[in-house]
Amino acid sequence: MKQLTLVCVLMGALISSTVFAADPFEGKISLNITTAKGRTQKLDLAMKGKLQRMDMAMGEKTMGSILDLEKRQVTVMMPEQQMYMVMPMRDAAAAAKQEATEAKLEKTGQTEKILGYLCQLCTVKVNGKTTEMWLAEGLGSFIGMGGAASPMGGRPPPQSTWEKALAGVEGFPLRVVEKDAAGKEVFRMEATRVEKAAQPDALFAPPAEYRLFDMGAMMQGMPGGKNPFNRGN
Repeated sequence: MKQLTLVCVLMGALISSTVFAADPFEGKISLNITTAKGRTQKLDLAMKGKLQRMDMAMGEKTMGSILDLEKRQVTVMMPEQQMYMVMPMRDAAAAAKQEATEAKLEKTGQTEKILGYLCQLCTVKVNGKTTEMWLAEGLGSFIGMGGAASPMGGRPPPQSTWEKALAGVEGFPLRVVEKDAAGKEVFRMEATRVEKAAQPDALFAPPAEYRLFDMGAMMQGMPGGKNPFNRGN
């Protein structure tokens, strides 16, 4: 059950992805995400054409997912079960309307080099919070970490304001710092490595020994056909 919960969280993040930069980038980007409690998670992204893979460490587990923009689908791998799930992405135009927000991205005119890439500093201010984002061109687009309807029903973690503000904006955030009304840092995401290099095709497909997980069949086997992940049941 815990494994499926992790899948639900990750799928909610990936299916909400609607933005990709026009500039092609092939390579890997590693990020550290630190919360207000000082906990740090590692996020590794691999990009190749219209394919993007995300590997996120969640405690002692690592979830790997592949987004295929051309096929408009997301593949999530479950290493412990040696299985994978495939779900469709939702329509980008519809998502943009649903995720409309009062948050506006403001360009400050300030620049800084991060890992050798020139970044433009942009800010988002909502409800007393200020988020600073250093955006680099030519590195594709950030896929986001929340929002969208859960593929298994129920409520996914909400998409952050700064993620919504990035919709339609070309530029990858190599650093994101969110501060509360008192100026205290409550969230930080920062790139630790950018590697521009050819990526093997095998990286963007589940291992040959993995079996396809059939969510529909599992739901049919539940008492009354109820979805255990839907809080409305």
